[in-house]
Amino acid sequence: MKLLILLICIAFVACNVFQHKLNFVESKRRKLVRLGQWASYKKMQSQLRMAAKHQVLANVPQSTYYDDYEYIANATLGTPPQQFALVLDTGTSNFWVSDNSCTPCSKKHVFDSSKSSTYKTANKMFSVTYSSGLVSGIIGQDAFSFSADQKIVVPNVHFGQAQHISQDFEYDQAADGMLGLSFPNQAIVGIDSPLNVAIKTSLFDAPLFTIYLQQQHLGQNGVVTYGAVDTMNCGKAVGYTKLSSPSFWQFKLDSITTGTGGGSQQKSEAISDTLTSMIGGPRAIVSSIAQQLGAVYDELQDIYKIRCDAKIPDTIFVIGGIKYRLGANTIIDNFEDEVCTLNLFGFDFSGGGATWVLGTPFIKSYCHVYNFHSKTIGFAAPRVN
Repeated sequence: MKLLILLICIAFVACNVFQHKLNFVESKRRKLVRLGQWASYKKMQSQLRMAAKHQVLANVPQSTYYDDYEYIANATLGTPPQQFALVLDTGTSNFWVSDNSCTPCSKKHVFDSSKSSTYKTANKMFSVTYSSGLVSGIIGQDAFSFSADQKIVVPNVHFGQAQHISQDFEYDQAADGMLGLSFPNQAIVGIDSPLNVAIKTSLFDAPLFTIYLQQQHLGQNGVVTYGAVDTMNCGKAVGYTKLSSPSFWQFKLDSITTGTGGGSQQKSEAISDTLTSMIGGPRAIVSSIAQQLGAVYDELQDIYKIRCDAKIPDTIFVIGGIKYRLGANTIIDNFEDEVCTLNLFGFDFSGGGATWVLGTPFIKSYCHVYNFHSKTIGFAAPRVN
């Protein structure tokens, strides 16, 4: 077994493939639920939406909350390299880091352009709107690497240097910025995704990447494999389905049900989202699933509580005619003091597009293969789970 792993690693080194280690951090949602502060936080978020001037914020679902992420990865910018902890986001292609001119960023790793011999200014401004506020600053250009050892360097990447951040970003000490993994047209004007630049310049063997996330009892870390299917952590049987949008990791969801009823047999749209620590869908359908699983809705906190020792049927997602089952170890989230909730949330999105958000609980259950060229997404059972 050790020899097999060694041979696979040698193959990865010989080819243009890179494995990006992911580190698990507790999401703000989970932390605040554990501390009994989630209800007051949601009230504050609601007030932010009501006060928002931009119409797009009026119907932002929970999935776009920056503070619901659970995984970060280290990367570098500049020459010599300056290291940052970045949130990986399959929903956009935006790439920005905290800048040394940012006053509220004092507790973060910040980019200092004066210390990089390869830095160039783009003489442009950028601004990104999140549900909790704005991130804005200037656009720069520099060398990027997915790791501190700089095995693969992507030159001349345009990125945002955040000079102003909202309060949520300021208090979040785990992350220094965002790294988007979606299609090029999902980046704001003037910014490049290092992944898209690397693929465009053939730095990787194939225009795809794989995400593997460990289950809780295995440590909850993970890895992104750029340029290949992750054969070390994922099984060979990959069920591929065509994307239903040319610019999102969005696909058809045939149905979602439980083994004892509930859910929906109606076809809908879903997205794969690394920025969401739960699975979200229409309130009525999520409520019917929760009822079948024996959960009780807590209206104040907008969560579904359930007995920690509950014996529940699998929740079954059908994608491309293939059944993907999520058991109790994935659907039930165990907090301290014997408090457990379902990893499900309901939202009613009034716009077009996806009605389901398949966040990290689904990605933990099945490796995801994202293919830019064939515009497909694939799912494979992990080798160890």
